[in-house]
Amino acid sequence: MGMLVRDVLALGNKRLAEAGIESSKYDAEELYCFMNGLERGRLFMEWAREVDDKSIEEYFNVLDVRAGGRPLQYITGHQEFMGFDFKVNESVLIPRQDTEVLVSEALAIIEKDKKIKKIMDLCTGSGAIGISVAKLAGGTSVTATDISTEALAVAECNAKTLGAKVNFAQGDLFEAVKKRFGKATFDMIISNPPYIRSDVIGTLMTEVKDHEPRLALDGGDDGLDFYRRIIEEAPMHLNEGGWLLFEIGHDQAEDLAEIAAAVKTTEKKARKKSGAEELSVYEPAKIVKDLAGLDRVVILKKRV
Repeated sequence: MGMLVRDVLALGNKRLAEAGIESSKYDAEELYCFMNGLERGRLFMEWAREVDDKSIEEYFNVLDVRAGGRPLQYITGHQEFMGFDFKVNESVLIPRQDTEVLVSEALAIIEKDKKIKKIMDLCTGSGAIGISVAKLAGGTSVTATDISTEALAVAECNAKTLGAKVNFAQGDLFEAVKKRFGKATFDMIISNPPYIRSDVIGTLMTEVKDHEPRLALDGGDDGLDFYRRIIEEAPMHLNEGGWLLFEIGHDQAEDLAEIAAAVKTTEKKARKKSGAEELSVYEPAKIVKDLAGLDRVVILKKRV
């Protein structure tokens, strides 16, 4: 004997809540919509419809997968970011709302600095950052790189589906560009690199530590390995007055500012202009907070 949709969803909510899923009600409804090809906005119209036993069984099989810790987005294969629908799987990190702060800051700078035409997205993953910028910042050229061929396959699929023109290159940070484009330089480099300390990964939520790719999480002993490399190598790939933007962990802003300040310019023009023997390649770092009031983005600008 079947059950009404509202009763099925109530049981689904209870099943996920008992498994410790904080967003149990939302996830139960999303999974129902996913399995039935239903737009969430139309779910209320289904409350009184009867669901047959076979469909109920299939629904609860999927609920068991979610209750076991697999992220909702890896089950449905999608995640919304900056108003766009991105395909995701376990080869890429799930795009998060915090990262929209990074993209919004980049777009604001591009709007003000009309000289920005060439943009690079390092550690692109699903392509969420680079593709969003390509879609929302007209007149720019975006190149996106990742060391993972599996991640790039996802990013390329997203670019095609969303109609975004993005150049992709595979390799370890800037090596990807060198291999494919030679001595290419950019007006802006954006990156959300791995920044979780190695010893912390094991303490993360099951959804993250057991399902999201460690390659995209592990930032080394202090979480700063990739920032150091990018900050030190970026000047060779940034045009004068170029911008470097990072997403960061909430307690990493001060460390990144110090790392950037320690990178000294070798350009005589900059030293002569300032009258200083030694000068940082970058202007003082700007720190931007997220909606929760936590440090989330570091913005650096290469001195002219």
